[in-house]
Amino acid sequence: MPRDVIEIRGLNDLIARLDDVSQNVFERQLMAEIGEYIIFRIEKHTAQGKDVEGRDFDPYTPRYRLFRQKTGHPVDKVNLFYSGSMMSSMTRTETADESRVFFMPTVDRKGVSNPLKAYALNKKRRFFAVGVAEQRKIIDMVREHAEQLLLGES
Repeated sequence: MPRDVIEIRGLNDLIARLDDVSQNVFERQLMAEIGEYIIFRIEKHTAQGKDVEGRDFDPYTPRYRLFRQKTGHPVDKVNLFYSGSMMSSMTRTETADESRVFFMPTVDRKGVSNPLKAYALNKKRRFFAVGVAEQRKIIDMVREHAEQLLLGES
């Protein structure tokens, strides 16, 4: 027969908080932040002439290099920003448990589909993806969000 009584205080609050965490770990605001981060990183490494893993893009072909020079565009660094139409068509949508980054079904001033252009360019110069460094950052974002929920700081 036990002599001492153990009293647990705050158990209901803890259970409620854990229940809230399980329902809100992947909430829409977090997914929006992840989507924005992915777009930012893609734009940044592409502007630097780097692929998703940080390697330099293959140089322009001699024919395309000459075309760019004749139209007054820089040729020293491959950056996939000829008109800016394709990159500006990149956007995101999110739900409570998913973030999708994609190219809107728009066309450039010559009538070329921006999503098709991105698809073709990505075959040669892999820019539209999430690299290892970005994956680690996204994991940290989720971890920080979960910690805030556990601590009741959301």
